[in-house]
Amino acid sequence: MKMKILGRIKKEFLNVLPAVIYFFVALNLFNLTFGRLLKEAGSHLMTFPRIAIISIIVGKIMLVADVMPFLNKFPGRPLIYNTAWKTFIYSFFGFLFIVIKNLMPYFFKYDFGSAWQHMAAEAPWTRLIVSQVWLVVLFFLFVMFRELVEAIGKDKLSRLFFGR
Repeated sequence: MKMKILGRIKKEFLNVLPAVIYFFVALNLFNLTFGRLLKEAGSHLMTFPRIAIISIIVGKIMLVADVMPFLNKFPGRPLIYNTAWKTFIYSFFGFLFIVIKNLMPYFFKYDFGSAWQHMAAEAPWTRLIVSQVWLVVLFFLFVMFRELVEAIGKDKLSRLFFGR
C-alpha cells in the first residue's frame, strides 16, 4: 500500500516536473526583462519564491487538466488542433486561478457579490491582462513542444537535436 502511494506520487511528480521547470525558467526570464520595466512604472517585481510557487501551481493546473477526458479531443488530426485546444483549456484554468487569487482577499471582508464588485473596481486590470497574454503564449509553446515530443518520440527528438 505504502509503495503504491509512493509510486503514484513519484509518477505525478515526474509528470509535472517538466512544466514546473519550464514555467520557473520562463517566469524568471520574464521577471528579469520585463520586471525592470514594471518596476520603473511603479509596479513590484515578482520574488523568487513567488515565481517558484506560481510555477508549481501552473504545473499542477496542467496535471489536473490532463486528467479530463475531453482534453485530447483531436486524435489523428494535425498537431495544431490539440495544441490550440489544450492551450485554450490550460489558459482558461490559468485565468480562473488568477481571478480567484485576486478575489480571495475580498472574500474575507465582503459577501460574494460585493467581493466581486470590489475586485472588479480595484484590480490592476492592465497587469492581469498582460499576465494572461503571457500565460497563453507560454502555454502554447509548452504544449506545442510536448505534442511534438509525443508525435515524434523522445528518442528520435533527442537524436534530431543532439545527434545521439
